[in-house]
Amino acid sequence: MKRHLLFKSLLLLCALVVGTNAWATNNVSTVTTKFSATGNVTGKFTQTGDFTSAAWNLGVTWKSSASWQNLDSTKGAQVGSGSKPATGIVLTGSSIPGTITSVVVNTSGASDVIATVAVTVGGTGFTCSGNATASLTSSAANYTFTGTGSGDIVITWTNSSSKAIYIKSITTTYLAEEVVAAPTFSPVAGEVTKGSTVTLTQDAADQIRYTLDGTDPTKSTGSVYSSPIVINEATVIKAIAIKGDKVSDITSASYTVSYPGAINITPNFTFFGKSAAFSGTDFNEVTGTTAEGIKVTYTRNGGSLYASTTAMRVYKENTIKIDAPSDKMITRIIFTQSNATDDNLTAAPTEYTNATHTWTGNSSSVTFTRPAKSDSYLQFTKITVVLAAKVTIGTYQWVTYVSDQVMDFTGSDVKAYVVTGASGSAITKTPVTKAAANTPLLLNAPAETYTIPAAATGTNYSTTNKLVAGTGAAVAYDANSGYNYVLSIDNGKAMFMRIVDGTPATVPSGKAYLALDAAPSGARGLNLFDDEDVTGIDATLVNSEKVNSDVFDLSGRKVANPTKGLYIVNGKKYVIK
Repeated sequence: MKRHLLFKSLLLLCALVVGTNAWATNNVSTVTTKFSATGNVTGKFTQTGDFTSAAWNLGVTWKSSASWQNLDSTKGAQVGSGSKPATGIVLTGSSIPGTITSVVVNTSGASDVIATVAVTVGGTGFTCSGNATASLTSSAANYTFTGTGSGDIVITWTNSSSKAIYIKSITTTYLAEEVVAAPTFSPVAGEVTKGSTVTLTQDAADQIRYTLDGTDPTKSTGSVYSSPIVINEATVIKAIAIKGDKVSDITSASYTVSYPGAINITPNFTFFGKSAAFSGTDFNEVTGTTAEGIKVTYTRNGGSLYASTTAMRVYKENTIKIDAPSDKMITRIIFTQSNATDDNLTAAPTEYTNATHTWTGNSSSVTFTRPAKSDSYLQFTKITVVLAAKVTIGTYQWVTYVSDQVMDFTGSDVKAYVVTGASGSAITKTPVTKAAANTPLLLNAPAETYTIPAAATGTNYSTTNKLVAGTGAAVAYDANSGYNYVLSIDNGKAMFMRIVDGTPATVPSGKAYLALDAAPSGARGLNLFDDEDVTGIDATLVNSEKVNSDVFDLSGRKVANPTKGLYIVNGKKYVIK
């Protein structure tokens, strides 16, 4: 076991507590003494220094029932007097971590004092000039006791005279044991976004162990830290650092989770469109809608219907129905309960868990019902609804899409692109995984409805993206500034077709169109296929043999008499040799 050979001098000046015969102080290296009054030495010392956590206590045996204490500006704390002497004094200091090698006692007595002082450390006697005790004089002096020991420091004065004893300071020199620092957490405890990671760090440690189940890690239990810890729900991390046979203190950090796409609803009577609180059976059903389009419907099927200024109460057999806006799906609902009733709700689907009052799933509408129980009601102050984008991709497998939330395509079957430029007759599609809110995107996937979760942050492509969000207004041909294209179906496949003069196209909100600075080689339509979307050659047309379907070049232009090269026929790549 390594030890830093750090010799530290610790000056301990002890304050006598009136009436209790107790001496309490901190371990310090510097002492400032106040002499504003005599008779009561309690609180007369200000102490700071390296080691401050050891406690010191003084026990006094008095010659008579009377006692005396004072504070002398030269000699320190006075214990006893000529008429009220102390026959025995024991000063005990709790363990200083490490190996103690010397204890220097600055002490004295009144004139003609007959007294001795002795020191033990952890039960081991230390010596002063080779003797177990040292005799006091009337002048304050340092008595240096040396030895090797660890544990409590016990200093004993024996007084056979009727004289005062003075204690000015204690200086301890010790070899400090190496202390292993606990790991640090990044980010620190608090709220983090779902999916965030927490890094544990202790560069000097041989190993870090941690737990997530509330138990304390030890040298042999808990997980060995090797990579950042992913936080997907409320989590408490406890961790220790290990170096050799030394273990740090246990440190912990508590994390709560915020969800991208989360909307918090306070279901008070204002939310339900009422100017004052409603209760009892005044209303059989009330509905409130958030600015984001989430609709909450509260229906009285039994019991009462009630909402206060800050909460909603769910009585027996009443229901709460939560509907997502048309372009979103609900993936999680969290109820914040404010009363202590141990009750539950039931929901369809059944992923709802009573222990956490959290429902998880994937639905556009979820209804919760409180069972017919004897408890009076459940009361909620907040409902958190987590939304994800709902994307429907049709038969032709390409759509444009604009969402008001950050979209995270990581792990999704949906491929997302921005169009970052045009060169010649080709368009450049750049794959994206997390795009900022309101980013116009081009999506590709098999025909299906997909749920795309929100992310905390996403990349902003506004300066390079050639896709423009629709507003519901007509988009026209623009010969002055460039050419606009809309996603269309031509000969059974999806293409960007240029808007012609005099025939504007309406692009609704949530969709996008392509705006190019110049027409690429005069192409009327821009094909969406490239080597990224279609791999390999599906067949070979030899000597331009006749085919029964239209032939297109890679720019999407129809070719009547194809020559040697690469072409698209019925959505497949062919080569003519």
